Amino acid sequence: QQDNYRKGPGSLNKFDVDCIMGVSMISPSPAWTKCPLNMVNYYGLGRLSWNPDRSVDEIYTEWIKQTFGDDQEVVDTVKTILLISDDVTRKLYFYRGYRGVWIDKGDDGMVENKTPHVVNRKGIGPATPKLRMRMLTQYAPGLREVYGDPLRGEEHLSSFNFVGHDYRLSIGRTLIEDVYGNMDEAVALSEQMVELWKRLEGKIDGHRFQFTLAVLADYVDDARGDRDKMAASFEVHTGRKREDAVSRLTASKLASVHVYNVRHYGAKADGITNDAPAINKAIDACNAGGG
Repeated sequence: QQDNYRKGPGSLNKFDVDCIMGVSMISPSPAWTKCPLNMVNYYGLGRLSWNPDRSVDEIYTEWIKQTFGDDQEVVDTVKTILLISDDVTRKLYFYRGYRGVWIDKGDDGMVENKTPHVVNRKGIGPATPKLRMRMLTQYAPGLREVYGDPLRGEEHLSSFNFVGHDYRLSIGRTLIEDVYGNMDEAVALSEQMVELWKRLEGKIDGHRFQFTLAVLADYVDDARGDRDKMAASFEVHTGRKREDAVSRLTASKLASVHVYNVRHYGAKADGITNDAPAINKAIDACNAGGG
């Protein structure tokens, strides 16, 4: 369910009779979804059809226990991997969320040719003001107001607002820094997925463990290759070098604009490591910097 603001906040699009649809791409691999972990998507679709109030956490827990057993370390680790995989997709292929700009590494225009967005030397976003309004008017007035506001709708910024590459986001990055930074973060997260899976050796049968490990390793290679290809294409379309943008995302450069990334202070964000000390260090640095 989603709040559509049709009658103000709290207007959920939930009805007694509705329709739910899924798009599937079946692989000829032994897992038929290529990676065994992908099967959770089909389980989730069916589970939500039966009970739309079921949370993602509950669905993940159910599926993991039915698939890999109820060892708590297995449940927690696989769940973390699934959540991280969502972040990888958002950061690498869907700039600014699932309502954001769909990046197409095989398209000359850099964006899916079915969407009205453009990536050029001026910025990223709707190709024309007219197209922007057409997209916004698809939504109820409440959501239209949120999505049309660059600050309140920042999660989906470039989907509804054309902004320049030097536009500074609330997280302290400029738009182009965020694009390139997200690409590198996506690769790092995919690598983290592999390391987390390795911790489960001996807790999952050898065949599925090794098969999934190999698929996840391929996933990392794909992420690296896609990152490099898309970054090269972005450089051509935007005139902004990835190396220049990423060089401004160091701890010292970010601190100069009063931004403090907890990862620069040792945070792992893997769902297992205690990141409290790193977070406290970042808070102390922020306070010392006048934040």
